[in-house]
Amino acid sequence: MKTFRFIIKNKYLLITGLMLIWVGVFDRYSIVTRINDEVELRGLKQQEDYYTKMIAQVKKNRDELISNQQTLEKFARERYFMKKDNEDVFIVEK
Repeated sequence: MKTFRFIIKNKYLLITGLMLIWVGVFDRYSIVTRINDEVELRGLKQQEDYYTKMIAQVKKNRDELISNQQTLEKFARERYFMKKDNEDVFIVEK
């Protein structure tokens, strides 16, 4: 009880404690805000890794399409339903 009364009577300790609480909880750069920012940053880094891998995959597929005529023909037939003059295209839907 004596220490509690001492803290309440000592205005410097009281103000320091209140300022620490204010900075820790209510301030713009509080601990809560920092934790939320860290969580968001981790999510954004995961998205960056995902999209970096996807870009590498798309570049690989593009290079393969450009360099290989058979792959380009297969891609055009499957994706855009292109055909040769003497062929018919049948689309089967599930």
